[in-house]
Amino acid sequence: MSSNDRAGRGLPLPTVGTCALVAAVLGAAWFFWTDSGARRRSREIDQTSDEAVTRIQALEALIARGRDSVPELMSALSDPDPKARHGALVALARIGPQVEQALPFVQGALQDPDAIVRSSAVTALARINGNAETAVPVIAPLLADPAPQVRDASFAALVQMGAAARDRALRMLRSESPAARTAALRFLLRAHNGWPAPEVVAAARKLTADPDEEVRVTALEFVVRSGWGTPNDLRELRAIRDRLDE
Repeated sequence: MSSNDRAGRGLPLPTVGTCALVAAVLGAAWFFWTDSGARRRSREIDQTSDEAVTRIQALEALIARGRDSVPELMSALSDPDPKARHGALVALARIGPQVEQALPFVQGALQDPDAIVRSSAVTALARINGNAETAVPVIAPLLADPAPQVRDASFAALVQMGAAARDRALRMLRSESPAARTAALRFLLRAHNGWPAPEVVAAARKLTADPDEEVRVTALEFVVRSGWGTPNDLRELRAIRDRLDE
């Protein structure tokens, strides 16, 4: 149907001015909607920032009270909000050995469903418990935690514990858990900065024939990266990697 037909049937076309007016109204509506959304997001950010500042100030006040704040911090470890649990662990770590009575609660937080809370628990436990002989067996299993931040926190804590941590990792190489064997290999290589002692390399060498493929690959990488690999080790490692990449 032509424009003349539509005009003749009582359906006039909108004028250029009408179209411009509609466009202006829609544009203004869009501007006010987006501007309102931006203001709302800005208020939400400000509110979040204020809450964070308040939370930090409260924690600093608890830290300043030292061991007198332990009951409140231990109570916060059962808070449903992971931020509260994390904050309590950070505070306990900052206070240090004088809050040793909180250790059972900190140790319980190692099983927290939140990875950030678990990593904070590792750090807190290491700082509160100055006895490597008792701290290492509790922290070492976290080297195999599925979350990288927990593994990193465990590594950092164990490296500070010296020979006790190394001996525990060597025993973990004989664990029934493939994840534990793999984690121990990675810890020992990193802890020795890529240059482990011959007895550590010998223990890793045994795992190049491990029934678990991930353990076997990690052991091969261990001996190769530490400078003790043979041409056969390199060929086997490449063959496994090629197969995994297919």
